[in-house]
Amino acid sequence: MKKRLLILCLILLAGCVTNPAVIKPDKNKGIPFSTNVYLNGWTVNPAHPPAAPSVTTGEFTDERDNQVYKWVKIGTQTWMAQNLNYKTATNSWVYNTDDHHNLYGRLYSFDVLLQACPKGWHVPTDTEWMQLEKYLCLKYDEAGLLGSRGDIADKLLPGNSNGFNILYGGWYNNNNFTGIGKSAYFWTSTGYGQPIAIRVFKKGKQGIYRNTINREAGLSLRCVKDYW
Repeated sequence: MKKRLLILCLILLAGCVTNPAVIKPDKNKGIPFSTNVYLNGWTVNPAHPPAAPSVTTGEFTDERDNQVYKWVKIGTQTWMAQNLNYKTATNSWVYNTDDHHNLYGRLYSFDVLLQACPKGWHVPTDTEWMQLEKYLCLKYDEAGLLGSRGDIADKLLPGNSNGFNILYGGWYNNNNFTGIGKSAYFWTSTGYGQPIAIRVFKKGKQGIYRNTINREAGLSLRCVKDYW
């Protein structure tokens, strides 16, 4: 009997190691987006973070309007290293004037995201953002929290060897532009009901914020390359 119990425990432990990312709503919390997150490949012991990932860079051309974008590969993911600047038919905005779009890109509502990314690229999920954060050594037990997490935001700012180059492009909400030079807001494709998961970077703050927002807001977008 003891031998059978030991075999069963080993099978269950193996399942925990090999299962893909699972997001489980926490029904005991008042916030509908509050979750417990278990990611395949995370190091359970935060005292021994993974080594810094290899980084490669390059450029590609969006065939829709011939704009050229830089990309960066961090670990196994390839991300745009600039904010998307493609003009959709509706619901994309330039912060106050056209002077900003070449630097900061455009701001998009959630409803146009499926039209936004170039062919071969897609809007990153909440889990894909967390995988990027894992590469940058965000601790395992902080990944699924809401609000500010970790102290790794500066690793994605200009001048860092990762080449991600976050710029504080602000955001758009209720017919107002705000936050340019002070904050950066980025979409994910993950929604639990009405609130959508987003990432926020704030000038002078080391944490990466994992928050939610309404679908009508205008945020920046970094597409990630398809891997299927």
